Amino acid sequence: MATTDFNSEQLYEPLDAIRLLRLPWGKDPSKFDSYLVSYALNSASCPDFIALSYTWGDSTHTTPINVNGHPFAVRSNLHSFLRLVPGLGEFSSETWWWIDSICIDQNNEKEKSNQMQIMGKIYERARKTIVWLGGEYDPSFGDKSGDCRHAIDNLYRLCEEKDKCINDDLTLDKPKLLALRDR
Repeated sequence: MATTDFNSEQLYEPLDAIRLLRLPWGKDPSKFDSYLVSYALNSASCPDFIALSYTWGDSTHTTPINVNGHPFAVRSNLHSFLRLVPGLGEFSSETWWWIDSICIDQNNEKEKSNQMQIMGKIYERARKTIVWLGGEYDPSFGDKSGDCRHAIDNLYRLCEEKDKCINDDLTLDKPKLLALRDR
């Protein structure tokens, strides 16, 4: 890839494809000098990428990163994920990411609508999807964030309870399901 002066480029240009994000950390993992590149989703030139699914969290708690030389505010839940990633061996500065809050121009309603229509294809095309529930404690979520292991345990419990609501013919027993919802 040719060296480009990202400072002179617009952050978002008209989109006829998807944008992917690279987070090329140097030795200082606190620097998030990332860049966006557009790719046609179904083309051979589109690299493997990882899609991130996460809770956006409170919009009042943001931290700046750099995207194509522009300051870009990310919410604290995403920032906590970005701080974590450099220490994980399965990812590198060569990893491409699709992160909706960055890769989609959130100020462009038409683009958001178009991207929502192909979101299933984006996740299908992704090599892997990472689900980020947040850190064990995130101050922007307050005491409600707690330990995410409880959320995961609760999801397992709900799956087990839902299984109890399935009849022999594999239909759902709606009264049992409604009773589960009301717990």
